[in-house]
Amino acid sequence: MDAWTTNSVQTADRVSAFLWKVYGWMAIGLGLTAMVAFAVAGSPDLLRVLVGNRLVFFGLVIAELVLVFICPPGRTASPPAPRPASSRSTRR
Repeated sequence: MDAWTTNSVQTADRVSAFLWKVYGWMAIGLGLTAMVAFAVAGSPDLLRVLVGNRLVFFGLVIAELVLVFICPPGRTASPPAPRPASSRSTRR
């Protein structure tokens, strides 16, 4: 069975597995954000450095954007979506 001959159960399983991965990464990111926010809020010195120094603040914002675009986890090319049976060519 190739990528063009999947049934609806196989497609649903693939979508479900993909969504589990997406929500897993989202949960990890949210947890990491909560830990960093807790650490910054609990440290007046760290809060003063981040809010009081524009260079540090904008440097961290730029570093975050670079990380998002340069090294996303697990970004790979996905296989092509299956075509409906009516649009398949019948080459022989």
